Amino acid sequence: SGACRAGIIAALIFATIAMMNFPLRNPATAGIGAIILGLLARRSSVESAADTFSFNVPNSAKYFPVLLAGLVMVFAMGASGNMLLASRDYTISHLTKERFPGRSFFHIRRAYDKAPNSVMYRRNLFGSYVEWAIRNPKRFSISDTVHKRFYEVGLSAGAQNPGVLLSRIKLLFALGLNAARRAEIEILLKILKRNVPYLHEVNYAEGV
Repeated sequence: SGACRAGIIAALIFATIAMMNFPLRNPATAGIGAIILGLLARRSSVESAADTFSFNVPNSAKYFPVLLAGLVMVFAMGASGNMLLASRDYTISHLTKERFPGRSFFHIRRAYDKAPNSVMYRRNLFGSYVEWAIRNPKRFSISDTVHKRFYEVGLSAGAQNPGVLLSRIKLLFALGLNAARRAEIEILLKILKRNVPYLHEVNYAEGV
């Protein structure tokens, strides 16, 4: 029928887009996929109920595809729960980063903990950490190991990301220049010079 063909086409388009552009861990995408699956499953259950096979199928078994689609949707929503919470924390971090760097750093760290695979959270975690460390009166008592750990998280989002490298330079200046930090800044500036075409991607505040 036309509805069945339309459902199959929608499922194929959804599967293609999901593989190339929209990961299924995205709540909206997963929800659409579950709805399409449910529609196709319901169509199949209706057709199976109209079949004239000689053996009887229990009524509950006819609705098994619909129940399966419901379970898929529940699983998708449960799996994406952390993504929703991470998105909330990221929004709070973004809104508070100028006036309350400590609060901003707290929320972006929670977002990263919930969704460590997100490149955006990894990149912003280090930048937020630097803003917090610069304004923290006790920044000189923070060990280099802690600085390095957050810097490595930032580098995991892109080893030559201009925003991450500029944040590192800001931190090195704030900690006070010595021979080792001067040498590292020189290396970072050389990397930035090679990537000048991509500097338009740097956040304006980081550039300043």
